[in-house]
Amino acid sequence: MNTQWLTTESFELNQAIISAINRLSIHAKLSLARKRDAASVESLEHARRALRDFLDRFGPLVRDIERDQEAPIVGVAPRLGMLARNYVRARKTEPAHAPLRSASLGELRSLIDSDRLEDQRMLVECLRELRTLVEEHAHADDIGVLGEM
Repeated sequence: MNTQWLTTESFELNQAIISAINRLSIHAKLSLARKRDAASVESLEHARRALRDFLDRFGPLVRDIERDQEAPIVGVAPRLGMLARNYVRARKTEPAHAPLRSASLGELRSLIDSDRLEDQRMLVECLRELRTLVEEHAHADDIGVLGEM
């Protein structure tokens, strides 16, 4: 695979993740405000499925890196491996009470499907931190695909 193709693939994945995070964040915030979400059930379920699928791929990478940060990551796109390394690094540097550090990816996955208000609060916080991490990571891919602006 050539570099441009890998960059484009990473760009598309980043945009899909950010879109799913935004859709779920909006829904959770509206739920917390006890407002009706005008988006379709299909749109919400699509976002949930996209984020669950991402976490299912991402979780094993994170576990491997947490076990051995120096080991090479094989069988995945290099940029996804770099995102996993950035995630592990961020978890170590965040304050202990930060949602990114206090909630596991498995817990985040459970929060995605929960309608409990307490879970919605935690989901909003976790998604905010995850979106920031993905957006920071995606910046290089954005430039690679779209060029300098």
